[in-house]
Amino acid sequence: MLQIARLQPPIRNDIAGGGEFLASRGDRLHYGIDYQIAAGSHVLVAKTCEFVKVGQAYGDTPEFKYIEVRDGDVFVRYFYVQPNPALSSGTQLFEAEWIGCAQPIGQHYANGMQDHVHVEVFYTGEKALRIPNGVKFIYRPDKDRTYVDPAAYFRGEIIA
Repeated sequence: MLQIARLQPPIRNDIAGGGEFLASRGDRLHYGIDYQIAAGSHVLVAKTCEFVKVGQAYGDTPEFKYIEVRDGDVFVRYFYVQPNPALSSGTQLFEAEWIGCAQPIGQHYANGMQDHVHVEVFYTGEKALRIPNGVKFIYRPDKDRTYVDPAAYFRGEIIA
């Protein structure tokens, strides 16, 4: 079971790389955190929020999904999660509610990557003024999003 809260689960660090926020991915950056979890384990929503949608994690691999929720102005995406079929757009979710099961993303890669849930936290637009000092963030103009360190969000340091 994965519940991300103030006390956070381990971050993936394996032969394929580190799962920290803004870790290097060659010519790009990693905009989330990879939390280690066994495929098939239940994933619980971290905070009370609104369910927005289920999306496709990769354009060419429809079986891998993400779940998007909204907490005020903050969006959170949980990648590599097979969604709970009862989820419907606009539904309020409560802290620790089951949103789905971790998918076997390690099988998708042949490089020894461990199974994990990738979590991204972002605002739409450039929101640097809303982010407290000391919290890591980065604005991506191509997506018009300000990505924020998920660990800071789960610790309650980010204003929703």
